[in-house]
Amino acid sequence: MKPKPEQKGSGLHAVKWALVDKFGAQLVLLVNMLVLARLLSPEDFGLVGILYIFLSVASALVDSGMGEGLSGNRI
Repeated sequence: MKPKPEQKGSGLHAVKWALVDKFGAQLVLLVNMLVLARLLSPEDFGLVGILYIFLSVASALVDSGMGEGLSGNRI
């Protein structure tokens, strides 16, 4: 089955936008952390860092499907 002419570049286009999305989110996070580092005391910034680690792990669990498994929702 041959791809249609309008589908030829769509996969590569989607990969490009996914990379822009990931790197854009990381850039926003970096700028956010730099601003917080300037505004907060070292102790408070450390607490924010610990909270960010906790939220990252929780987000990874939800993205992997753990949220649906814990809530009991079936497909």
